[in-house]
Amino acid sequence: MARPTTSSPSSLDENYPGSDSVVLPFTFADPQPEISRRLVRDVETINHIAGEAWKYLRLARTKSKSAPPQNLSLFPSMHLDIVLEILGYLHPLELVQLSRTNKSFHDLLDSPITDVTWRNSFLVEDHPDCEEERLPQCPSSLSGRRWTKLLFGPQMCWECGQSNAEPDYDIWRRVCSTCAEKNLVDAIPGYDATHELNSTVRRTMLNTEDFQEHGRFWCSDGIAIATQYEAAAANGGSEAALRFIEEQRDLVSNYRSLARQCDSWAWDTRYKSSSMYSKRLQKVTDSVLKRLIAEGFDEDDVYNSSYKISDCGVLYRKRRLTSKLWNRARPHVLACVLATRALRLERERAIRVRQRGDAIRATALIALRTPVPNLQHTYYPPPHTIDTFPPLAELLSQDFDEFLSLDNPQLCAALADGPAFVEAWANETKAMLVSLLLGAQAHSPDFRLLERATSIFRVRKTNPWSTDLAIGWEEARAHLHWFQGRPEPAIPGGQLVEFNSHASTVAAGLAMLLGMDPETTTAADMDNANERFMCAICPLASQGRRRVMRWRDCVSHVGSNPPPSHDVPSWLRLSPVAVADVRRREEPDDYSRIYGWSCTLCNEHTFSYEYSLKNHIRTEHGIHRSVQGEHFILFKTSQPPRRQPVMLFIAGAHPTRYRCNRCAHDFPSNVKLFSERAIRPHVRDKHLVEISDNEVDHWTEVELLAATPGE
Repeated sequence: MARPTTSSPSSLDENYPGSDSVVLPFTFADPQPEISRRLVRDVETINHIAGEAWKYLRLARTKSKSAPPQNLSLFPSMHLDIVLEILGYLHPLELVQLSRTNKSFHDLLDSPITDVTWRNSFLVEDHPDCEEERLPQCPSSLSGRRWTKLLFGPQMCWECGQSNAEPDYDIWRRVCSTCAEKNLVDAIPGYDATHELNSTVRRTMLNTEDFQEHGRFWCSDGIAIATQYEAAAANGGSEAALRFIEEQRDLVSNYRSLARQCDSWAWDTRYKSSSMYSKRLQKVTDSVLKRLIAEGFDEDDVYNSSYKISDCGVLYRKRRLTSKLWNRARPHVLACVLATRALRLERERAIRVRQRGDAIRATALIALRTPVPNLQHTYYPPPHTIDTFPPLAELLSQDFDEFLSLDNPQLCAALADGPAFVEAWANETKAMLVSLLLGAQAHSPDFRLLERATSIFRVRKTNPWSTDLAIGWEEARAHLHWFQGRPEPAIPGGQLVEFNSHASTVAAGLAMLLGMDPETTTAADMDNANERFMCAICPLASQGRRRVMRWRDCVSHVGSNPPPSHDVPSWLRLSPVAVADVRRREEPDDYSRIYGWSCTLCNEHTFSYEYSLKNHIRTEHGIHRSVQGEHFILFKTSQPPRRQPVMLFIAGAHPTRYRCNRCAHDFPSNVKLFSERAIRPHVRDKHLVEISDNEVDHWTEVELLAATPGE
């Protein structure tokens, strides 16, 4: 322990008078008692920082190598100077404890003669080389007893006595929010807010929300500064007044640094103690968990309730788990574990109930699926419709967690009546779609109208990968299905299915471009025509290219969300030769990555064929060579197959409008078009023919666009 030098003032005490002074030149009076004479029992008034500092001080004294005094009987009879010299080795908290031993020590330590002892007690340190462990030194404008009260006194407001009042190291007071609001001001009374004297008072950000401001100061502090300023101006004139302001500004700057040091010291003290208590609590909590597991509780329940167990106040600040402590904490601990177990069982049951419902839906989907004629697809009925089927709805509403077997009588009866229910739903949905068509009669719906190419709908309830457009009944039905296992609610304020007049106009224009009647042309007729088109409104791509589209791609191109430039669409129809060249370059439809594959050997569905379905059939069913239709199927989805777009050079410097005559003679069904710069090396290298002056003998220039009807 470092011995303090009583004749050495602190760094803030530049004008400190010395130990022989009786009346100290403090700037502010101390009207309240410096150290509380009564023991405060209110928990909210406990100064935990003082408690932790006292604990570490006692530990340091215990570990000290100096021998404890053997006899203190001569201490009361010692000369006062010797007593003060001995007291100079004590910590501020030790002086507080000594002042509470008897009336003589209280009167001694409360007298002005011991002010130097109180102030220099903050120089006593057990860790002189550690900045974080050093106490904040007492400023020159405050008595040592009042600084001790600020740092180590109870958490009580100095104005009204309210508990839980934190210290404010900027204004050197412990005050509650109410008293602070009554006494904090922005300007010294009698002075304008812009007066430079306001910058010489310590300010605080207490009760301030806007931290961009400069804060406020205590009213009595401002009045005391104004009194000193006026006295300096009266005795020394304007120069003394200016010098006083500059000195006070320097002091305010030093006091602000001191406040930051106090905050850091308080935070370090709290952190050091909280870290130690956290380790103790963790150690005791681990012992509690081991005892619970030893008593037979589920390990997961025990560890999941560890946070609630650690909140038990009985375990806080305890070094180890004793039998007495365990008996006191056991009621709280058992309540936490039992609550965690009840919550786990409830969640597990909810999962089983949900899995039971999912199994019922999956079984119904598999049992009620229907194949699509002439296609490899299969339809699954919409689950949001199946859920309304009374027999299945009754099964789904049962709050049971037992799984149903496939031969369950109630399930078998529901599945037997399911096809008729699905068919009724299909007819009802068809009638609704027909009613949306322009000019359709609602009382006698003609389902054949749904086969027209112009019967295009916008289905708002789709899966995340589908388009918004559905052409005819087949695609509309596919859009209304549930692919990922959870039905989506209808959009508020909007219908589930709407007729898309703009897309219907596009389909009618394409039919007329092929010379067909839009009123009678069906989607199958357009598919069988198998023509190709290009959008005349879209700008040319690089090197004069345009994207070639099928008629369904054209409808999706401008029918789903048309830009303003496509309000009046314009299309270019390819010539038969150009169509043949495009078909040669088109990739086949790729369904392998679409999540529409289903296993026929179990209730699992919505697989990706390329990544999931093969592995599922191999690992779950032991079949290494699966066959489509026998082991798995592709059910109808609204997601279009993957394919790379085909581009055609129709403009620019090198349009592909030339066909080799020899290739056309040898392979009339295989059409391949070249640009002018590509046809020459083709004839020379492929057919080993020298290019003559008469180029017509080797290639033919063809028309890429077909004539419109009526030309």
